[in-house]
Amino acid sequence: MHLTVRADNANPYPRFAATASGAAGEQRVTATAPLPTGTWTHVAVALGGGTATLYVDGAPVASGPVALTPADLGATTANWIGRGQYPQGSVQYLGADLDEFHVHSTALDADQVAALAAGTGPTGDVAAYRFDEDPGPVCADASGNGRDAHVLAPTDGRRHPGFLAAYPETQFLRLEEFATYGGNAGIWAPYYTTHKIMAGLLDAHRLTGNTDARDLATGIGEWIHSRLSVLDRDRLDRMWSIYIAGEYGGVNESLANLAALHPDRPEFLDTARLFDNTALLAATVAGEDRLDGRHANQHIPQFTGYLRMHEQGAGEDYLTAAANFWDMAIPHRAYAHGGTGVGEIFRARGAIAASLWQYPNDPNHAETCCVYNLIKLARNLFLHTRDPKYMEYCERALFNQILASRKDADSTEDPEVTYFAPVRPGRGRDYGNTGTCCGGTGMENHTKHQESVYFADDDGLYVNLYIDSALDWSERRTEIRLTTALPFEGASRLAVSGRGGRFDLRLRVPSWASEYTVAVNGRRQRIEAEPGTYATVSRRWRDGDTVDIAMPLRLHTEAALDDPEIQSVYFGPTVLAIKHEPVGDDLATGLVDLAVGEDLEAAFEPTGEPLCFTADGYAFAPLHLGDEDPYHLYWRRR
Repeated sequence: MHLTVRADNANPYPRFAATASGAAGEQRVTATAPLPTGTWTHVAVALGGGTATLYVDGAPVASGPVALTPADLGATTANWIGRGQYPQGSVQYLGADLDEFHVHSTALDADQVAALAAGTGPTGDVAAYRFDEDPGPVCADASGNGRDAHVLAPTDGRRHPGFLAAYPETQFLRLEEFATYGGNAGIWAPYYTTHKIMAGLLDAHRLTGNTDARDLATGIGEWIHSRLSVLDRDRLDRMWSIYIAGEYGGVNESLANLAALHPDRPEFLDTARLFDNTALLAATVAGEDRLDGRHANQHIPQFTGYLRMHEQGAGEDYLTAAANFWDMAIPHRAYAHGGTGVGEIFRARGAIAASLWQYPNDPNHAETCCVYNLIKLARNLFLHTRDPKYMEYCERALFNQILASRKDADSTEDPEVTYFAPVRPGRGRDYGNTGTCCGGTGMENHTKHQESVYFADDDGLYVNLYIDSALDWSERRTEIRLTTALPFEGASRLAVSGRGGRFDLRLRVPSWASEYTVAVNGRRQRIEAEPGTYATVSRRWRDGDTVDIAMPLRLHTEAALDDPEIQSVYFGPTVLAIKHEPVGDDLATGLVDLAVGEDLEAAFEPTGEPLCFTADGYAFAPLHLGDEDPYHLYWRRR
């Protein structure tokens, strides 16, 4: 239902219309004379008894049948003064100044409309806006009903203040109308790219102190709040349930980060809550696994956002949801290299072997974005729990799927990355630089190898990943340098320099490291070093101290959760794949039967190349070698 009063186009006649079925179903009344320009004009419409009457300056100028009433339209969510709702491709704005605006609950008669035009009529009893406030974002409702309006300038006629995106604002309008993904009439995932833009701006501010980046991100947050805060919960739930179109990445995380930057502005955390995927959130809090069939990367970053919201005071349920979600995904839906999903979809809990062929038309597995976001979620959950299982996952994912996700090419200008890391026997990886989600996170992945190596708290230091690195521990004026031969050999050394002092050094003992030992300055330590825990060395550290860690690499297998005969083999943290020979017959696309017996060390013979073996006539090598060559990550043990 709209009253159009544009005076700057080819048809400047006032027009009233109501419809329940788009432009084609409009019931309308149009005046026969244009509005004058350069002067104030009073325009009104009275709707009652199935008739609409248009008034200009208190006099009737057009009348006609309009059977639809506001009650027929039900609750409306896109209520605007000064702009139209369609055509969606080019939203129209009021080409005039605007003073008072009133909505009455009954149809006024001609005398009452004339009184209004003269400035003596009644105030609207549904809503009334006088537009005489001081400048600001809110226009008060003078009717007493509390329906305050949010003032949004039209800027260039297409976007509202704060809006920043790679495509028009109409993409977001169409999501609110439940547009789906794909095709000429579809949309992609507008809030997904909003999250990427916000996250980049917030990182620019965090890392460089750039206040322009902070202000741009804040403006986007204000724009999201103005857009979504007027929508009801049912509409939001339906939006976020739409496949891909409703995907929003971790924009709730960015809004929680804005809340941290602006502790005096609760609307940012309130807006983050508007992205709650309520049905799945409630189920996950209750420990109910409803992930089967869901778009994996549409949901993983949502739970990272929930965790950040918890950190900003949103409540314990958000932490519970993130922790429970993790336990539903890992290990129950994780493949040997750390990835998850058939194509882009979570499948049944525990269906590892079954999902290798379960979907014949979707031979891909383990979208790279998923492992990126699972690593991020694991890292953040570790900060709350100190549970080594999260760092165990980070090691597996990093040393396997992440390393295999970038093409083995020495190039900073052509960093080809994967979309999937298939686990169906006989498949290979495809690489490219296309502008996909995995292309973006694929570049990030290889700038973050060091991200979770160390964590510090008041009592000491956690060493989580064995990667060549140096820690500038400025709070203690101490530097820790880690050198390691992993994943090729199991020896690592930590060297301490600087002030040192008393603290606990907590060394993660990988689950595969059954003979883990620690020596300080050459003297072996008597400490507990159970696989899958932390070994702690407590002492006063001094400049020049060294810590030597030995964790002999060994071959070990891991069975699929749903079929103990279907297995993968690892050497230390590295999963080994049966590789296709560059020359010769194609490798079979069915499961390979491997007669290896109980003694893996006897069955797998080193070839002389690092991490490469042969067993039962097949060549094994790390997953990250070979790029596009077909491989078998799983085989049947005989």
